Amino acid sequence: PGQGAYNPISEIPLRGRSRGIFGWFIGQRLADVDKKLVTQARELVIFRLTEHDYSYLRRLGYPADEIRERLEKAPEFSHVVLIDGQITKEAKA
Repeated sequence: PGQGAYNPISEIPLRGRSRGIFGWFIGQRLADVDKKLVTQARELVIFRLTEHDYSYLRRLGYPADEIRERLEKAPEFSHVVLIDGQITKEAKA
């Protein structure tokens, strides 16, 4: 569903954690992933994004410019891992 539509999957990180329920959520475009999932995720694995997706990360308070800089310098299919909003490592493909 779009950003404004109710999505029961987005309730998992809000309610499931206290019940021991965790999930992996994968999306092709970060800006299309429900804001609740992105902001409640402890860990994000981010590959190269579009300008729209970097803007979305920036609005959510993530270090979008640093992520972009690292990914643009890295080989194709590299990624950056954020844990609790901080870049922790880069991995090559």
